[in-house]
Amino acid sequence: KRLNKKYSNEKYRQPSEYQFRSTMEISSVTDVLAQNLTLIREILHPPTAPTDEIGQLVEASLVYHNTAHFDQALLSLQRAQELWNQCSEDGTPPIEVQLYFTCSQGEILQSAGREEDARMAYLDAIQLSQQLPDGHPDIAVAYARLGFLSFYEDQLQDATKSFLTAKVIREEILGTHHADTSVAYHNLGCCLHREGRYDECKALFERASMVFDDVYPPDHIRRTTLASNLRAMRHTIVKQRVLRPLPPPPPKPESQGGKTKKKKKKGKKKKGGKKKKK
Repeated sequence: KRLNKKYSNEKYRQPSEYQFRSTMEISSVTDVLAQNLTLIREILHPPTAPTDEIGQLVEASLVYHNTAHFDQALLSLQRAQELWNQCSEDGTPPIEVQLYFTCSQGEILQSAGREEDARMAYLDAIQLSQQLPDGHPDIAVAYARLGFLSFYEDQLQDATKSFLTAKVIREEILGTHHADTSVAYHNLGCCLHREGRYDECKALFERASMVFDDVYPPDHIRRTTLASNLRAMRHTIVKQRVLRPLPPPPPKPESQGGKTKKKKKKGKKKKGGKKKKK
């Protein structure tokens, strides 16, 4: 009884300093994971070049871009576009070719830190994509690239809108069980995660995961990126449950007349009791 009375005291029910510190460590880790969600890059394959020189310039632009030589990448890309225009009948290549050069230019500018110029390039690419025939698979690429830029500029509303547009287009053209549609699911889920819409984010991640598991090997970059983001999302949900505030204690009952009655102390009765008055 003495032990039960001792450990039932209120001070022993409070969290210890070690428990509080470990909870704060969980919170800081999940915050870092939530901030480090990584989008999956959209891949726009270059069209078949009409000459070897143009193909070599396009390939050189990709190499310069991947090695952070952005000025050389832009020069190679512009030279390839000029030669391609000269090979075209009216000096204007097909819309697919123009879309590739415009999106590639925006991606190089974005990597170089020239976000405003990249945004203008992606907006031009959106106008070009609207000239593509109905059902063309590249219609959603420019929207996805714009969403990519907006996400890393912390413009979540614009990013969500762009990725949602890309998702709807790809569902109509490619269907729901397609790798490119699943990329749109994943990137839209990253936006929803930052907005605190964790249940919707989880549903989109799981839909993308089912498709990626069927299409890509386990070590593919898209599968590993999705798995990392899925762990971060689950940690965030656990954090919300662990750090959920406790309900307030019930109010104390009010005493009659606004005054609390004092309990009389029970003492030992004297032997013999009170003397009777004569």
